[in-house]
Amino acid sequence: MILSNNSNPKNSLYYIGGIILSLMKKEKVCDYLELYMFLKKEHNISFPLYNFALDWLYLISAVEFDEKEGVVKCI
Repeated sequence: MILSNNSNPKNSLYYIGGIILSLMKKEKVCDYLELYMFLKKEHNISFPLYNFALDWLYLISAVEFDEKEGVVKCI
């Protein structure tokens, strides 16, 4: 699922993670659901793919999660 030869490359975690990080260039802290709503509107990304991409970004230490602030960019 991170990279797949059988599906659309825009559904890969690399692509979606890159979109998330590029959106967070301006604001290093984003609300979890607001970030998803923007991605859904602009890129038509499903909620499960959004969650998987955030999980992947967390595993590589690119983002952290804060109960009060939401998604925090680390890089």
